[in-house]
Amino acid sequence: MSPIYWHHDKPESAALGLAGGTASAILIQTLATLCFFLAAVFVVMTSSSSVISGTIVTNSSNNKGKMSMSIMAVVRIAIVGSLLMLCPLLSSVYQTQNCTMQLRQGVGTGEFDLPQMAASLGLSSGGSKDTVVLSNAKATKINDEDETTKRDRIPQGNETITTKPTRVGSGKKTGGINAKYHYSCHLQTKPQHHKTLARIILLQRDGRRQLRDFVTHYTRVLPYNSLVIMDHEGNDNYTKSLLQDYGELGAHIWRCEGSFKAKAAMWSQVTQIYAQDSGFVFPVDVDELLAVKQKDGHGLQWSSKALKDALGSLGKSGKPYKMNWIESVPSECHVHMTNVQLRKPREGMHASEMCDIQFVKTKEIGCMDKTFSRGAQFHKTDTGNHYGGTRRFPDLSKALCEEKGLTNVYEISTLALIHLKEKTFEDWLVHGMRGATDRGFNRNMDIDCDKVQQSLHYCKKWEKITKARFSPYELRKVYVDDVCPQTEDVLMPVHDTFCFA
Repeated sequence: MSPIYWHHDKPESAALGLAGGTASAILIQTLATLCFFLAAVFVVMTSSSSVISGTIVTNSSNNKGKMSMSIMAVVRIAIVGSLLMLCPLLSSVYQTQNCTMQLRQGVGTGEFDLPQMAASLGLSSGGSKDTVVLSNAKATKINDEDETTKRDRIPQGNETITTKPTRVGSGKKTGGINAKYHYSCHLQTKPQHHKTLARIILLQRDGRRQLRDFVTHYTRVLPYNSLVIMDHEGNDNYTKSLLQDYGELGAHIWRCEGSFKAKAAMWSQVTQIYAQDSGFVFPVDVDELLAVKQKDGHGLQWSSKALKDALGSLGKSGKPYKMNWIESVPSECHVHMTNVQLRKPREGMHASEMCDIQFVKTKEIGCMDKTFSRGAQFHKTDTGNHYGGTRRFPDLSKALCEEKGLTNVYEISTLALIHLKEKTFEDWLVHGMRGATDRGFNRNMDIDCDKVQQSLHYCKKWEKITKARFSPYELRKVYVDDVCPQTEDVLMPVHDTFCFA
């Protein structure tokens, strides 16, 4: 069923409309009652007068008297007939006015009772329990069962668990995390959650369509209750609308304020709240999509069975797990694809934008690939979630990984995390500018990356952008050179993993 929207630009007028509607309804109801009373009186009078006039007509020999009495009877009958026609009309107007009053009341309170409104109009509600919820200037009809709940998702636990705390910040030390920068995060949705096999912890800002594609992908396999979305100082209205919708569907929405440099602390503290009730926790970015490698190594899968099998095969050593962090190939590169092949994914009317993802670049797992852990073992993560940390192995780093060896510090999984930062030219450009801004590189238009020690890849990208002097024509050339695969790159087809109707 399509959503229903009501728009009301001036909420203050709702209260006035409610008062006016109430007064009008009372007046109309009073007139209708008076109408029925007068009709009854005239019926009695007409009946009595007819008998009297009949007697007079019989005993009188005056023809003029006969005519006068007959006219009076006809007039009374006409009045009664008019009243009997007017009364139902007034009653109908009252019912309509009553329904209108309920609509106005809904605008004022934020809720509409559809069955009651239908009853006011003498209509059947069909037994529907649909409700309409109004938020600010928009009311959205929400069905009891969303269409997506019919997908083959991994089920969540039946027990409702109270989410606490509902606020974290730099003033509170949790799990050994001591933030150097001030920040705070507040839960925006109901403080309730359920146990789940995999919990996705996303920290994003103004994700827009990336957020939409992200949630669509993960909820193909996981319930909305498995998603924790942290909104870091976002102010984009479209993203806010998405977050509101996802919150109503069961996702947990947090609002975070503070420096980007506190990302690791914010991410870690919120993850710890859900960790004990999660089989596994996955801190991810909005441009990262989870998938499972096929056993033959020639493709990716994304289904509830594939994910359950992959997680069920992991050991319990207490080590963090590594995912193969691989990048998607933009459709603009047109690698190994004929024009017919490029058109084929979009032949369906409702094909997703994710159909643009045709290939990923394969590589061996290394120390910088992304991590995840069992919920009960989770301790902390870092800004990029490259190293992670569990209760048994709390202090991990790239240097330690390189010194001890990858498999001595981490357990290798069959999971892959697809990085979509370069799906389009616009994504590539915004990703580079946002990364440079968050890390302060944008303050220097002639930056020397040889002097930079952290986030070097963002520095080099900012260097390319500034050297092109922000020319979109030059930047598109830089984009193609930067992201399209070289001859030595090995590609893996992934169309079937991400393209869906």
